[in-house]
Amino acid sequence: MKKNLVFMIVSAIVLLSVVISATYAFFVSGSIDTTNNTTINASTPNKMATFMSYSTNPLDLSIEINDMMEASTTAAKSDEGNIYVTMSSPTNNDTVYCTYSIDFVWDSTDQYTSSSMILNGTYPYELSISGSQSIMGDSTGHVYDNKNLSETNLTALTWTGNAGTVGRSARLVENAVIYSNSTTATTALWNFNLRFYSLPVAQSGLFGKTLSAHLVVSDVIC
Repeated sequence: MKKNLVFMIVSAIVLLSVVISATYAFFVSGSIDTTNNTTINASTPNKMATFMSYSTNPLDLSIEINDMMEASTTAAKSDEGNIYVTMSSPTNNDTVYCTYSIDFVWDSTDQYTSSSMILNGTYPYELSISGSQSIMGDSTGHVYDNKNLSETNLTALTWTGNAGTVGRSARLVENAVIYSNSTTATTALWNFNLRFYSLPVAQSGLFGKTLSAHLVVSDVIC
């Protein structure tokens, strides 16, 4: 018997599939498509910002039954994956910028339910996600606000839509911005970390379910 959690990043989309049973979880990566460039109109009709997103490292995490046997306030297993967001100006010294968000969107009616009775100040997480960004190649001198996602239990995210419905979503990153004044792209690297914590109770909320969701770069405005 297996517990499977699959994260697959495809051009700004991180697909998550979960099949969970009573013995062990297996978080595996899928294929990566880094070829889907998107060109978006910038601030005026004669400016075209080239906006692209992709991944080079999907999440890949294996959890065995032994990882669930000993309660701990630190993650029993974790793994990091990434999303790159790049944006370039049509000509040098011509400043353009884009804003975008990153959402978690549920794809299955079977959804994750945490062992909520034990999620407290001592054991705040069971399955959690966090994210942080670093900016490379921006020659505009823009000072970026901190849009990092603090570690959050999946059930503690603010969701839009009813539990158990396909398309239910939670915003992880709101209105991140990226600037460029060069034909050499500015790059925002987002690192996301998935963590699993072993709790001092039977983690029955993880058992016998098939879960799927995805992370997506959304609401791109230039």
